[in-house]
Amino acid sequence: MDVNHLIQNYSSKFRRGSHRVIDFIFGRRVSLIHLVEAKERHKTLSSIIEFHKRKIEEAGPHDSEKTRAIESCQIQLEEAKTLLTRDQKDLNDLWRILTRVRNLIMDHILNEHGLIQQLDFCREEAFRLDVAHDPVISDMLQKLAEATDEDNVHPERIKRHVRALNERFNTIRTARIYEQFIKMRTYKTALVVLVFLSAMLIVLTEQVVGNDADKAGNAFFPVYDFQWEWGNFWKSLKENIFTFHVKFMVELCKHNVLAFVFASGLIGGFYSVVLRVRTHERRAGDDAYFRLYVLSRPLVGALGAMVLYILFTGGFVTIESVQALGTTPDSKIFGFAFISGFSERVVFPNFR
Repeated sequence: MDVNHLIQNYSSKFRRGSHRVIDFIFGRRVSLIHLVEAKERHKTLSSIIEFHKRKIEEAGPHDSEKTRAIESCQIQLEEAKTLLTRDQKDLNDLWRILTRVRNLIMDHILNEHGLIQQLDFCREEAFRLDVAHDPVISDMLQKLAEATDEDNVHPERIKRHVRALNERFNTIRTARIYEQFIKMRTYKTALVVLVFLSAMLIVLTEQVVGNDADKAGNAFFPVYDFQWEWGNFWKSLKENIFTFHVKFMVELCKHNVLAFVFASGLIGGFYSVVLRVRTHERRAGDDAYFRLYVLSRPLVGALGAMVLYILFTGGFVTIESVQALGTTPDSKIFGFAFISGFSERVVFPNFR
């Protein structure tokens, strides 16, 4: 293989990998449920357009106004296919297009019977968004119900109220998608920052017991000395990478008290998350950032445990129950770090 082609191939892979990392940290991806709902609505509107198009073709002479409305809807729905992604901005633009198509269908295609059915659609949409009890939505639905009374139907009033409800629903939905994106970006940024700060805190305030330079605790990053057996690559990979790093982390926690505090706080934070998840009520779409919450919450506890340990051992804060904390990993330090990681509110109110 040509050297230049090889370089280009690896450069392309590096760029793709970099884009994936950047998308993970700063991307606009939101919950899959929003994309599924948008696909369902896009499919429904496309089916409605196809149905009315066939009816017009079967009727013979074409109704020019309906024909133009159907063509306009088809063009917009075709363009909307490119927006069927989990990107927050694409989904918001997509829902605006779908709302516009829905209004076009109502204004130029539906007959009086179809307009009356819009009340059921709007009620279904209100329940789907869980805003049926919202005072504003309830009042708008009531006005629409009055306009669709079988004994006194007002087509123009129906269209006006349905357009207003469609815009209201679209505003609520896009606001929720954007709110979810902000939460995801916050959790992602916090996760990266917490990992970086935790590592830097352990490195810069390293406290090692003993003078043996060969101890793993004397260096945060391990010194690699691999013995590869190329005949059994996967076995060598497991022993030299996975097993080596597990042993290194164990040795680091044994000889570096801050690493021990970090690990203990991490366990406390994870235990706290598990207990909270059992009773935590989540709305549809929260799954997008739930994994990030589960990962970032233990890191918050671990970093908080390290900061508290530094404050106590440095004499900045004194509490009788933790004055006996030493500089060697033991059960007392583990208990303190576990409680700090589990809930900082147990420790912070006792500051004096």
